[in-house]
Amino acid sequence: MSVKGWKMNNRRKLVIALGAGAFVVPLGSFAQTTASTYRVGTIDYGARPERAVLWDAFFQTLRDLGYIEGKNVIFEQRWAEGKNERLAGLAADLVKQNVTIIAAAGTPATVAAAHATETIPIVIANLAGDPVALRLVTSFARPNKNITGNTSLSSDLTGKRLELLREAIPSLRRAAMLWDKASPAAEASVREMEAAAKTLGLDFRAFVVSDTRDFDGAFAGIAKARAQALVVASGGLFFTERIRLAELALKHQLPTIFSVGDYADAGGLFAYGPDLKDGMRRAAIYVDRILKGAKPSELPIERPTKFELVINLKTARTLRLKIQQSLLVRADKVIE
Repeated sequence: MSVKGWKMNNRRKLVIALGAGAFVVPLGSFAQTTASTYRVGTIDYGARPERAVLWDAFFQTLRDLGYIEGKNVIFEQRWAEGKNERLAGLAADLVKQNVTIIAAAGTPATVAAAHATETIPIVIANLAGDPVALRLVTSFARPNKNITGNTSLSSDLTGKRLELLREAIPSLRRAAMLWDKASPAAEASVREMEAAAKTLGLDFRAFVVSDTRDFDGAFAGIAKARAQALVVASGGLFFTERIRLAELALKHQLPTIFSVGDYADAGGLFAYGPDLKDGMRRAAIYVDRILKGAKPSELPIERPTKFELVINLKTARTLRLKIQQSLLVRADKVIE
């Protein structure tokens, strides 16, 4: 073979080898770099075991919309394990991972995500307070930032919860409230509770906690104040510890109302508020819309339109409290 023929033959082999090499790139590497694969970050104050009941609704909705993990979406999940001080670092890590979008559950996680990035879209689920008052967005109708989603408006419902307790216990004269100091929306709930108690002519005291170690002392203080009923503010700390809170309320023979139905499922007497699972589903729909090109700044902050009253009759019997028929017929769910 001539030198010229040898060169042409080897050049042909080189081209074939390079072409073949393009097809032996690991499939996983290709999937992670294709434009149709999204990296969705999630951040939550709580721990996976206690909060999975909510996030399952989020992930199932995305699956229903065609997002399959490992195929066209990768999830970067971050859990603060009940420690608020971890949220800033977790949010910063999601930004470092260059996620396409962040879904944040609750107020503390949303605030941490907002501080971590002003460019990556953030979808909030079940924000407990007013996002405008918290300076997360400019307005409900047009957020005008990288943040959108939905709010549970829990602070606005505090007064209604106290009214329900008064209806269930006509002799009610002294009420208490348990709130989490670390929750950005909690102080608004306390102010609303104070106003509602004044309107109803009730004595009122608020008891604050910072973590789970404060629970026993707070309930001891509530008992010492001779409170006849308790309103528990919304918040990730309380949701994560909902079973323990229900047990403490029973231990102290204290009729208690909580913010969402999951607390009554865990043994609480009453719950009144929005369906948090529905909030997670709605957040997933917003994630889908943004991934398909919608701008978060132009997607209105959604507010719940339906509120559920849940009554646990088993707990009522343990408290030796008879629930009036007028409340039972209005309940969306009665736990026997």
